[in-house]
Amino acid sequence: MPGQGAAHRRGAGRRMSGLPPVVELAEWSEKVLAGHQLGPADRRLVESERRAGRVLFEELRGGLRVQARSWVGVIRLSAVEVRIVPKLAGGEASLVKMVDLLRGLETLARHPGGATLERAGDGLLDLFITLLCDASDRVVRDGIVADYVERDEELRVVRGRLLVDRQVRERFGRVDRLLCRHDERLTDIIENQLLATALELGARRARGPTLRDRARRLADAFAEVCEPAALDLDAARRGVVYHRQNAHYRRAHGLALLVLDEAGIDSLHKPGPVESFAFLLDMNRLFEELLTKVVQVALADTTARVQAQRRDGSVLWDATRGRSYARVIPDLLVSWEDVDAKVPIDAKYKLYDEDNADPADLYQAFLYASAYGDGRTAANARALLVYPSAQPTIGVDRLQVRRSAQAVGELAIVGIPLAGVVDELCERGGARPLCRELGAIVVGGPAL
Repeated sequence: MPGQGAAHRRGAGRRMSGLPPVVELAEWSEKVLAGHQLGPADRRLVESERRAGRVLFEELRGGLRVQARSWVGVIRLSAVEVRIVPKLAGGEASLVKMVDLLRGLETLARHPGGATLERAGDGLLDLFITLLCDASDRVVRDGIVADYVERDEELRVVRGRLLVDRQVRERFGRVDRLLCRHDERLTDIIENQLLATALELGARRARGPTLRDRARRLADAFAEVCEPAALDLDAARRGVVYHRQNAHYRRAHGLALLVLDEAGIDSLHKPGPVESFAFLLDMNRLFEELLTKVVQVALADTTARVQAQRRDGSVLWDATRGRSYARVIPDLLVSWEDVDAKVPIDAKYKLYDEDNADPADLYQAFLYASAYGDGRTAANARALLVYPSAQPTIGVDRLQVRRSAQAVGELAIVGIPLAGVVDELCERGGARPLCRELGAIVVGGPAL
């Protein structure tokens, strides 16, 4: 029954006293946490993060070494909370804008928004839980939906349709109990179960006490009308069908899935506070998605075709066996109907503002340039390697592969200001100079 167990959930995790201290480090950096050791639950989490290649922990005699990579967010251990902050994205508030843009949530467009993001100083997870609470509040104000669910029941009087065949087989000669199929309007549906579950997780894992209480109140409100434990999360990931009655749930569902997928629900139904968990976002993947969107916007008024993650088995060929040796997958491939050569683009979320590009990244990009150029000139054997830059403008370094002092391939190493690009894409109807400049670099000519 909806609402059962809600009273227990109100008590579980209502107060999370004694939260561990916070230590911050930037992505792609490391820090030694003196005096900190791992507990049993911590070790399971740390080993999981190591296998996934997200964050590396090393126990030292006098503390704990943390090595951050391209994943940002929160790792809460029993004795310390490690926050990996996005250095290249322009801070956590800018990163939230990026996720909001890429997921099509449009939560900030309708949000008094900047104020909330500046207020929530308790880390990336609390920022997303704040937005989830805002969106869930709007759902409650606009109305919690119910839907008709088909049910088979044994009743005293006919309701809906009498199941004659089953009545004859299972209740032959009885008229006091009738097998009927009818529609019942229920609120215990996936729309409400998804929000109840995500808000429950928010109430357990938010750091700010005011935010925990707010998420708890909303979680209880949805738990009163549905049973969160009945949620089919895989079905929710495949997508809820939205229509006029439930369209106001869309933004809240997007935030709910983000919180559940990145923070995990493995220990959600266990009593008491959760000592160890991770909420981490993959900046490599987000940067690839953002670059795809930027290039699509930049070339929208041209004849260019932009393909993302196109698998190609024709580049690396096994000549002995006459078959593909391996597939190559450039992040983006730009082509034109009347031009033989294509321009491959690789996204690398690395600190190339501060250091030379990794030779392996260069070799891969030059391989793409050679494979997708038409072979006649270096200008037709081009590739781009794009990385996030902390500079306010786009920077370009051009490299060449030469044979007998003649260029046979060109590579543009392009740094784009992440926060500036996100702001341009969020601004409707703007001139978007950064996007236009990147588009001009892609086509290899004057500004578009």
